[in-house]
Amino acid sequence: MKSTNVISQFFSSYEVTMQTLDLLVQITSQCEWKNASDLNQIIKHFGKKLIDTKPWDPIISNAIKRVLYIIREDYNISTIEETDAGIKQLRSSQAAISDIGNLLLKRHTSKRLDINRAGIFRLLGDKEKDDFSQSYTDLQERIIESINLVIQEVESIYEFVAEQALTHIHTNEVIMTIGHSRCVEALLKEAAENRKFQVIVAESMPSYAGRKFAGVLAGAGIETTLIHDSAIHTMMARVNKVIVGTHAVLANGGLMAMAGTHILAQAAKYHSVPVIVCTGLYKLSPIYPSQDSFAELNSPSDVLNFEEVAGDLAHVRVINPAWDYIPPDLLSLYITNSGSYMPAYIYRLLAEYYHPDDDDI
Repeated sequence: MKSTNVISQFFSSYEVTMQTLDLLVQITSQCEWKNASDLNQIIKHFGKKLIDTKPWDPIISNAIKRVLYIIREDYNISTIEETDAGIKQLRSSQAAISDIGNLLLKRHTSKRLDINRAGIFRLLGDKEKDDFSQSYTDLQERIIESINLVIQEVESIYEFVAEQALTHIHTNEVIMTIGHSRCVEALLKEAAENRKFQVIVAESMPSYAGRKFAGVLAGAGIETTLIHDSAIHTMMARVNKVIVGTHAVLANGGLMAMAGTHILAQAAKYHSVPVIVCTGLYKLSPIYPSQDSFAELNSPSDVLNFEEVAGDLAHVRVINPAWDYIPPDLLSLYITNSGSYMPAYIYRLLAEYYHPDDDDI
């Protein structure tokens, strides 16, 4: 089994998510467990160790909570199928219990009519309080298959986002972005296949990820302008829309994005320019913004090289925050792998991905 320390070696949210899900598949297939309750505890045990490798990063927690949700849902699917089998057996058994079988069928069917992807276990009445101790022979295979489907979904993020390019990007538009997002890259490259537009890229000091992104876009034949971060407000007056990526989407519809994104969003609001966020829903986090969420700091050497620290500079404190919080009122739209959503709708998606009982992980 892969060590939990391996996860800390990856930096992009995509890599972290894929490695976490891969490890959870191994845990599910190789650890000994008898029922969903056992597996739930095992996943939480390993999950806390994984989270400790990157305590400020909600991405690992997202993957773990998603798998815990899958365990609950697949357990209840097995429960439904066993109930179906029991009903069929009752109906074909002695005539003396046929009325009981009909009653069970009626009650069960009325519940099945409402089953949807928002959560099967929510529709099982008192089964929602199940202790998940029942054993099912097909549960392990079912859960592994479900996790693999999530992995396939994450792998297809950029393709699904790119399919929406022509809906949101139009001819002769001027688009501004910051840093380098693979989702934004996929969207812009797809749009460039059919339309001509201009992209202004803020270099995103001190990482200068925007410089690399500008080169990528220019190499794809897109008219690209690279600007210093301090020129964002000045250049915003000629921009039609802002398109950015994000590290995580918070429960209130806000963003946890690379440092500098908040300045970009504020300038856009001042000039009444819409801000569009490209992201996969694996970045959706059931957490609300707090001071602890944005406590991660990058190395001060990115701002001031250690070789330059001399004289009065030796007494200067250098702070290099990793993330900005962008509140939902500065955002206009999310483009995701399952469609486009307003920021106010984000909280509704949480019920399709996570269970509130796992918030303590």
